[in-house]
Amino acid sequence: MPPPTLGQVTLNLVNEERRLQGLQPLEPDLLLVSAARAHAEDLARTGTIGHEGSDGSTPAQRVTAAGYVWTSVGQNVATGQTSPEEVVTAWMKSEPHRRNLLNPRFTSAGMATIDAPATRWGTYWVMVYAGGAQTPAPGSVRCHP
Repeated sequence: MPPPTLGQVTLNLVNEERRLQGLQPLEPDLLLVSAARAHAEDLARTGTIGHEGSDGSTPAQRVTAAGYVWTSVGQNVATGQTSPEEVVTAWMKSEPHRRNLLNPRFTSAGMATIDAPATRWGTYWVMVYAGGAQTPAPGSVRCHP
């Protein structure tokens, strides 16, 4: 069995934080991974950090564009951390990020990490959270890049 990816390790750590608060774990979803990756690539390409895309898109618009049918959407971004443990610790210390991570309305998540050593920030982390009317198709779960 191959070692877990950064996304899998990060999701496991997030789910451990949720478990400690009595919350259900987030299920991995490839559509949300797609939305997270698109934003992480955009941040790395532009050398910026934020929730708005260089085209003005919001997390909700990117999740919709990826094809996810949602009722609630959130997103955490981070830069510069070198491990899943560091990024989850940073998110837990930030009230808005912690609120997203522990939001009981969110049932699924997608994670993307981009290494861009030539940029000011170096590493970009994006985790997209969603809850919705959608039940993930079998091909879109249990495989978290």
